[in-house]
Amino acid sequence: MKRHWIASLSVLAAFTARGYSQEPLGLEPSPLTIAPGRAVVVSPEQPLEKAKEGEKLPEKVADPKAVAAPVRANTNCNFNAGDASQKPSLIDTHAGPPDQLWLRASYLYWHLDDMPIPQVLVTVNDQTAFGNERVDYGWFNGGRLEGGMWFGCEHTFGIEFGGFIFQRRGRDFSAVSNGNPGDPTINRPFTNTDMDQPDVSPVAGPPVGGLPGIRGMIDISAATRLTSAEVSFTRNLAYDECFQFDTFAGFRYIDLMEDLRISSLSTALQGSPFVFNIPGQSFSSLAITDSFTTRNQLYLGQVGARARFHRGMWFGGVRGSVAIGPNNQSADIAGESIVTNAAGGRAAAPSGLLAVTGGPVNTVNGPQVLPAGNAGQYKTDWFTIAPEVGLQAGAQLSRFVSVHIGYNFLYINNVVRPGDLIDTTVNRKFLPFSSAFGSQSGVNRPAFRNNRDDFIAHGVEFGMSFTF
Repeated sequence: MKRHWIASLSVLAAFTARGYSQEPLGLEPSPLTIAPGRAVVVSPEQPLEKAKEGEKLPEKVADPKAVAAPVRANTNCNFNAGDASQKPSLIDTHAGPPDQLWLRASYLYWHLDDMPIPQVLVTVNDQTAFGNERVDYGWFNGGRLEGGMWFGCEHTFGIEFGGFIFQRRGRDFSAVSNGNPGDPTINRPFTNTDMDQPDVSPVAGPPVGGLPGIRGMIDISAATRLTSAEVSFTRNLAYDECFQFDTFAGFRYIDLMEDLRISSLSTALQGSPFVFNIPGQSFSSLAITDSFTTRNQLYLGQVGARARFHRGMWFGGVRGSVAIGPNNQSADIAGESIVTNAAGGRAAAPSGLLAVTGGPVNTVNGPQVLPAGNAGQYKTDWFTIAPEVGLQAGAQLSRFVSVHIGYNFLYINNVVRPGDLIDTTVNRKFLPFSSAFGSQSGVNRPAFRNNRDDFIAHGVEFGMSFTF
């Protein structure tokens, strides 16, 4: 009996020692099976099979009822990392930026292209005082507003708007002479078609050759303004915490308005030396005005793309677009001459020196009408291309607010500008203050000039963005 108890205790102790000598069995996590482009989580209820030594298990097929989730780019932004079957699809499975709306406001400090004035318009003591140059407008203050929103929950399609406006800015030139001995002589030069050689229309100067001195002044003003607006549909093609890439296509409107105005006033210090188109009368003062105004309205289809790179709180971006379409151009040329006599009598005619209309011709058959000069309104359409490139760098101040600094460059071809309209070859038969007014001789000049130029605008911007 005692031997049986000792044998039983020996067997129990042997089994207990064997149990403590083995490691406990733990619960292994559910395996993650990756199919091309998708992540499939296998249910934990599925039994796990282990291959026996020398045996190969059959390849598993993903459970169609398993939960699927899109594969995103790696957190280190390396789209080429890992197995080829695990590369993220940037078109079919990605999601765009997390914010639904965005708004950006920027202050612009740009330089707009100088206005070309290829002709000499004013001389002082026979030296060029204005013309044969490009009028530098300097730097313009402006503002830009942009915004947009994403559609749906994936934020891959959206709509956006934008536009900028600049101040109207100009340059002035003036010259004055009192007409006394030793004072400067101010003239408006032109080419006389009758003589086919240079001639002048006097504005002011001292007495010369028995003619009285003329007190006078001339003022030239040039101004410009540029605005733009656009609306586009946008498509996000890539997004993660380090990189964003969008394309867009839509409509863009650009409006460039410019004008050039030349005004002179001359008054004889004694006598009445000025003639006009009123027979038998002379006048003591003469005012002449020539005005050239242009407007380029561009209605363009636009395509473009932008990329943005992030690193911590800092970011940088580049944007490029090309807009093509018709440029609806208008040019307005107008002139006026006004004379007064010592008694206060006044007469006017719708022609200046470089902007003239037709007038009566005195013939034996009665008055006729001269062919029209260059004054009037002209409209035309030209094909135009307007590319723009922009660079940005900035910092993310908070979840919803960021600031940036940038540079932009805009080019437009085939624009009409005021200086391109001026023709300084003149037939005196068009000038109401000339003794040749109303004659039939010579060519019809000045004529409308259908010239075009290129236009460049560029500068820096400082802005703030808000996302919601």
